[in-house]
Amino acid sequence: MNGDRKSIQFASVVAMVTLVAVGLANPATAGETEAEYVETDAIVNAIAIQSMKVRGDIVRARAVATSDPGSQRLGRRLTEYLDAEAKQGRFHDERRVFAATMDNPLLPGRPITVVWADQTAPLGIHLHKIERRDGGIKLGMNLATAPPLQVDGKRMGPSSAPTTPGSSGFAGVTTHPNMYKEAPAQPCTTYWFRPEIPTVPDANGDPTEHQMNSCWEIWAQNNTVHFEYNRWAVWTLARPSSRYRVWTQDFSILSRPWRNSTAISSLVDSTYPSGQSSCDTRATVTIGGTYGGLTGQISIPVYQCTTTWRHFDTGRKMFGMDWDGFTENRQLRLDAAGRYNAVNKTVLPVWADQTYVSTYSCYTLLFTNVCSDLDFDRGWKFQDTGW
Repeated sequence: MNGDRKSIQFASVVAMVTLVAVGLANPATAGETEAEYVETDAIVNAIAIQSMKVRGDIVRARAVATSDPGSQRLGRRLTEYLDAEAKQGRFHDERRVFAATMDNPLLPGRPITVVWADQTAPLGIHLHKIERRDGGIKLGMNLATAPPLQVDGKRMGPSSAPTTPGSSGFAGVTTHPNMYKEAPAQPCTTYWFRPEIPTVPDANGDPTEHQMNSCWEIWAQNNTVHFEYNRWAVWTLARPSSRYRVWTQDFSILSRPWRNSTAISSLVDSTYPSGQSSCDTRATVTIGGTYGGLTGQISIPVYQCTTTWRHFDTGRKMFGMDWDGFTENRQLRLDAAGRYNAVNKTVLPVWADQTYVSTYSCYTLLFTNVCSDLDFDRGWKFQDTGW
């Protein structure tokens, strides 16, 4: 992966949508006067997302009452989100679920849709586009979420924990001796992005879209300062139409205490990736520690992949995973857990999450499956700056 990590920040004080365009000369053809690449950034901040949100029950009513395609599509996204949550044992009142659809400032006419429950909230969407003059396009999408109040709270304790022993399917913790999951249920946030290329229609006739599902869990050991923060995300590529191709080039997750939080004293450890080049088999990783003579730990499923590396920063109390590669596989998943010590035995810390993905797409040459611009290797990555 070429290119330096660039700093980005989500903040409520930025304009609702900010656009910056920069032309960059290709180093291989530095003598040319015309820029080989054009880079554009846009930020859709929390204010913009909140201004577009609609409560789930209203989304449902509009989808039933109107023939408007946008309202019906948003209703289907709501159903898709609720069904996915229910499969993991999280059942939501539609009045406490929200959905927002907004235009993508870098791809006019191609919407971004977000659905979330009230225990979490999108903080912002940072978009980055690199265009070649010969047609190739790279897109970077960086997503930040945190609990809506964004303040430390008081621990609920095991008596208020969910009754299910853990999570099911591909999500969350599989075993958790001497640990409990803090109530209330901790939901996922799902984003849909209409890509820059034509895509195959789904069963409802809508163009298939890229999808990011970002999730979190807080696990605590009772009467100790021990916390485990579990994070995972699933990225699914849209299905390109004939003569088009799309790849995932980078995918990463990061988590750290919310920037105003004072509840965490230290990041102690985090999980490591496990190596297989195929990236299609799963393993179980365990993380935990001994507190007051009693060992508390959690086990999480991870995909085995040699191109995944670990983020671990004790200064910023930040951990995560980063997948690097170039794949047309439709789905990728990342899992990571961080072990934290709190400042006392009663506080409930607040974490914030970032999820990043970049894609590359092209139009193929006639009668071939080959792009004319596969040498397009400019990269763009992010670095945390205080979200």
